[in-house]
Parts: sequence; C-alpha cells; structure tokens
Amino acid sequence: MALGPAELAQLPPIGDAQQGHPARLAAGMQAALDATLARGNGLAWLVLAIGAGILGYFALPAEPHLWALCALLLTLVVLCWRLRHSAWLFAGLMAAGLVFGMAWTTGQARLADGPQLLRESVGQVSGRVVRIEQQSASQARLTLSQLTMEDVASEETPARARLTVIADAGTISPGDRIEVLAQ
Repeated sequence: MALGPAELAQLPPIGDAQQGHPARLAAGMQAALDATLARGNGLAWLVLAIGAGILGYFALPAEPHLWALCALLLTLVVLCWRLRHSAWLFAGLMAAGLVFGMAWTTGQARLADGPQLLRESVGQVSGRVVRIEQQSASQARLTLSQLTMEDVASEETPARARLTVIADAGTISPGDRIEVLAQ
C-alpha cells in the first residue's frame, strides 16, 4: 500500500522505538516511486542509474570482473522480482541499473581490448582493405585487417589498423590486399 504525503507526515520521527528508520525509508521510497511512475518518469530514473554505473566504471581504480558484475546483476534482478510489490523495488531497480551500466561498460571495454602500438615507427604494413573513407581528392583513410607489420610480432599486431594514404581512393576497393610503407 502506497503512502501519500499526508500519511508520510504522520509517521513517527526516525529513531522512535515504535517506527524505526527502515520502515520510514521504505515508505518514503514507495511514495517517491509512486509519484515518479504517476508522472511517467520511471524510465528516466533507470536511465540515470545506468549512466551513473557507466561513470562509476571510469572512477574505479581497477578493471572490475565481468563475471562478478553479471552475477550481482542477476541477483539484483531476482531480488527486484521478489520485491515487485514492496517499497524496496525502486531501490532494487536503481541498484540493478547502476550495476548494469558498469557491466555494460566493462563488456564494451573487453570487446575493444586488443594489442595496441605504443610507439611510432616506420615500416612495411600489409593487409586486406575493409573500409575506405575519402577525406579529400588526394587522401583516403583505409581500415585494414589481416595485418602483417615489419618488426612487430604477430601476437602484438592489432586486429585492425587505420592508415591515411595519399592516393586516389578509386584505385583501391574493399577486399584488396595492399602493402605500404607506413609511419
């Protein structure tokens, strides 16, 4: 049962022996949830929680374990299902949104993870053209895959690389294998 502002005002103050802090907090959260859903803003709070989780990921001192975040998220989803008629549902949804934002960002970081070239060098690069972006009449940016690079071990070679070349892009098409001297 949701409490309105008049009922909330009648609750005893926090710390009273009869009505403690958790019950007052739960009633307040239920009232906030009811008011938010009545205004149609429920999804906005969930989006805010997901955004806070994404920002929280970048504030962490170390990379979180994806499996731990997924386990916590699953636990929170089950908890929200069990609390679906409780005043604690709003808090559970916000916590689930926060953890989802962190888990999603961790997953995206893992997908993008791979070898990176940490130093500038000059050498022969060969690969298959995947994408061509015409930058000007005489310049094109090529995305290459299946790379081989001079003086770079195969396990340190990135899966893809982007190169800007001075050439007419009309002479190069996706699927072509090229070899260039790159810097």
